Amino acid sequence: MLRRIGHELLLQTGDSTSRVLPIEKVAENEYQIRFEHDFSFQPDSLVNTTRRLLAKDPFAVDYIVRVLKCGNSNVAYSYSISKNRKDDIIACIGECNLVPVT
Repeated sequence: MLRRIGHELLLQTGDSTSRVLPIEKVAENEYQIRFEHDFSFQPDSLVNTTRRLLAKDPFAVDYIVRVLKCGNSNVAYSYSISKNRKDDIIACIGECNLVPVT
């Protein structure tokens, strides 16, 4: 499922040849999607793609998505989804919550 999210994000940017690298488990219930090359994305595309694909997973009820800056691993963009809240998307764009992800 996570590789599919990565692949669809690449396709949305017009890249049909770059690879989604193997998914890494970085902590309990935390995974990292890495890509062969850097690319730019539209935040709403990321939200819509992850939401649509993870809606098919019964275990993905609540989750946080973080986009890390290349080179320094600071959070460039993040949001959380919670199916138990009316306003379930809580976005962070730009400079908010710039913390290293360990």
